[in-house]
Amino acid sequence: SKSDKYAMIEACIAMAVIHRGHAQYQSAIHYLEESLEIARQIGATLDEASILNDLGSDYSRYIHLQKEAQDVLQRSISIKERFGSQKVATLFLTGNLFKIIGYWRRVEEFYQKILEDCSEFVRFQVQFTIGKLDTLREEYIEAESKLLNLIKARERFYKPKNLHEHLATALNYALSGSFVECREFLKIILNLFQQEHPPTDRAMYLYSLAEIYRILQEKEPAKSACKESLDWFLATAEDAENLLVVAE
Repeated sequence: SKSDKYAMIEACIAMAVIHRGHAQYQSAIHYLEESLEIARQIGATLDEASILNDLGSDYSRYIHLQKEAQDVLQRSISIKERFGSQKVATLFLTGNLFKIIGYWRRVEEFYQKILEDCSEFVRFQVQFTIGKLDTLREEYIEAESKLLNLIKARERFYKPKNLHEHLATALNYALSGSFVECREFLKIILNLFQQEHPPTDRAMYLYSLAEIYRILQEKEPAKSACKESLDWFLATAEDAENLLVVAE
């Protein structure tokens, strides 16, 4: 029955989430492709668009699947435009895909599209993401204001502190040589690390923390954080290709 098909879609998506949470992206893709096929069978078009988003995100991790990632994200955008649905998540994912590929102008093009029609808080999130691009371009002063604005907005909107955002801001301070400010953020970061985080997120956060310690020339904490992150990925990688994807 149709309700059984919907249940199968939800089960496949749930399995994909579990595997993604353990950096097992090939298995996640397998379950997403299965759920996509079922969604198309029963004409669940908006569910199809949502699944295409997740597929685009996971495809983008593999160099040989990045063209497929562009295709599925464009299909998701087309579906959402046809139904008048919100496109913010898909535009974010498309921008992130072009960031991975290294097409900087295309990245900002998609982020600017989000700014044309989004809530005030999402506007801060988009500017934060552009701030991370500024860090990569070594435009640290421009990055600082965009990164800090989102952290301040969380306080104004009564949203909890976010570890990823604090790590990105601390890294920008470290790279710019603002070590006093970086260490102030490190105090907050170490407290946030005490909270529960999905396994993949925690491992990637540890790697970011190791990079900050390395810049601060604190070798032992850097080695400890890097080793914990690497050990987790080595223990959970499905195969050598998956480990390479995670390393990138």
